[in-house]
Amino acid sequence: MFSLAVFAFSAASAQAAISCSVKSSCGSGEVNVLELSGTTNAHAALPGAGYPYAVCCSGANGLSTSCSQNKVFVKLSGADNAHARLSTESDYPGSNNACLSVSNGTLTLSNQENNCNGFDTTIISLVKIPTNSHVGDGSAYPNKICAKYNAPSSSGGGGWLPDWLRGGGGLQNNSDLGSQIQENP
Repeated sequence: MFSLAVFAFSAASAQAAISCSVKSSCGSGEVNVLELSGTTNAHAALPGAGYPYAVCCSGANGLSTSCSQNKVFVKLSGADNAHARLSTESDYPGSNNACLSVSNGTLTLSNQENNCNGFDTTIISLVKIPTNSHVGDGSAYPNKICAKYNAPSSSGGGGWLPDWLRGGGGLQNNSDLGSQIQENP
């Protein structure tokens, strides 16, 4: 009985993670969120520009490049052959923003120096901040653009939990299935 309760608790509180990497093309189940002219000292482009490298992300429910919820992770000086600036800076003319969105759960984006500790993944890195930067893969430069995804918690549809596990055990009924962005927490 105890092992069943532990299994039910771990299944109900499991979290998904987002993962991003730079490669020559995205595989099945991955979303191309940005394109790069190289893995270091690169210019960036919005998806579909035909650059030799893609930033491929996966692992989040309904992951897309939609900017409809203002989930900008980096701002570009153009749709292609672009320099980049932090999402906290004003838009370049033309608003060529690279975005990430999720259909369910919580997406947190931030920029950090040296690592993405506390986040699931490094999307890209910037040569310099806050603006007019070349870009690289996640390991190229110390200025990191980070992402973390928390799947929505289940609230009753996934199986029975004893009262002693539900109350005070860290489980919460999270009815907010929307997305959010948190920059520079």
